[in-house]
This record gives sequence, structure tokens and C-alpha cells, in this order.
Amino acid sequence: MATLPQAHHNVLDLSVFRGEGNEAQAYGTVPILDTSEARWFASDPLPSEVIAWFTRDGSVGTVEERCDVYQLHRLHDIGVKRRDRSILEVKVRRSIGDDLTISADLAAPFEEWRKWSPFQGDPMTPSPDIPWIEVNKTIITRTFMLSDHEVVGPAEHVDDSLSGCDVEIAAVTVAGIDSWTLAFEAFGPKSDRRRTVGFSWAMLLAESGELDDLGTCFDLAAGYPEWLASIGSRLQAEMPASDEKLTG
Repeated sequence: MATLPQAHHNVLDLSVFRGEGNEAQAYGTVPILDTSEARWFASDPLPSEVIAWFTRDGSVGTVEERCDVYQLHRLHDIGVKRRDRSILEVKVRRSIGDDLTISADLAAPFEEWRKWSPFQGDPMTPSPDIPWIEVNKTIITRTFMLSDHEVVGPAEHVDDSLSGCDVEIAAVTVAGIDSWTLAFEAFGPKSDRRRTVGFSWAMLLAESGELDDLGTCFDLAAGYPEWLASIGSRLQAEMPASDEKLTG
């Protein structure tokens, strides 16, 4: 595989977006979502036994298939993508907290992320000199609210006072490389987020029991930007998507 061209890192100024609360709302009326997340990646196709465990043999969970197109700028703390090849989204990692330990063999940094859709003139709009890559995903999501119930379908995140967690497994294919990921994305008041992840994990175990050796499946604890950077040398430099559709 050809080596991807190096990006010009100075085109992305993250400092404006690392404030507390909802300071970034001043940039416009675009909805902003703050989450705390832990994610793991495995370098194999998604195992059928993991799907059966997570979905209780297909009886729970919401499935979504889509192609997200990411800019490959090699930064670990920002993701720029076209969700489902259309809606532009930016995610910025605002901080990295202490590890979140789900079980004895499953721990990851608990990272704070902010996500929004840039408007015209936003400094986070895509840079035309950075390549794009298609990432095909089949995502299965279960959402648990701290108020002791599971939501049918992913939460809409319209009320930031409600504490919950989107738990997902996803089969991911990029440039012919098959991988899969497990993630906890906690939303609502920051003070509740670790507890919400623990509650969600406990509900999963109460329904499906432990999955033996789950933690040994993974070789990287990271978000999508860092994962894409980690496999960058294996990706093709020429992207199938057109500049006209993707350069926002």
C-alpha cells in the first residue's frame, strides 16, 4: 500500500473547542453533543458469538448500516467525517481521563469528546489537501438510561439533563481491512457518566452473562481517529470518493 501524504496540522485549531460547558455554542446554533467514551478495536471480523451475546440471540438492539467517509489527517484527537457520505460531523477530544475499567481484562481511557456539524465559516470545515477514506460500518446499538431502563433504539440526545449510555458493537471495513469495535458513549451530566457506563455494563451482564475472554479480543483502546491513524500505513492513498462530494 502507498503511504498516505502527511497532513498540514496547522489547519486544525482545537483550542477554541476545549472549554467547559457549552462554550462552543457561541459558534452558532448547530446542536452540540458532549460525551465521555471508551472504545476498543479488534483486528478481525466481528465474531458471531459476540453478536449473539450482545443481542441476546437477535432479540434486542438496533442495527444500522452506513458508510462514513473520514479525513485522514493522522491526528488522534479530532475526527472529521461525512456521516453516511452526506452530513459533515466533527468530533474533538477535549480531555483524557483516568482509565475506565469495565472488567478485569477490559479497560480504556475514559475520553471526553464534543461532536457537532460545522456551519459555513467554521474553522473546522474540511481541508481540501487531506485525503478521505470510506469506512463501512454495521453498527448494533443498545441504549441504557440511568433511570433504570433500556431505550428501544439509540437515544436522540435532545435533553442533556438525562443520563444514559449508547453501547455498541460494530463490524468495520476500511480499504479491505475487516475489524470490529466495542464502545460505551455516555451522555448527560458529566458527573454521572462513569456510573452510567457501569450501570449499562451491569445490565448487559444481568441479561447475557459474562462473555469469556472478551478483553483479549482487542489490540487497541482508542477512538476512530486514533485507530485510523494506527492503520494508516496499510490504507490506500487514493480514495474512491470524489472531492466534489466531500470537501464541504
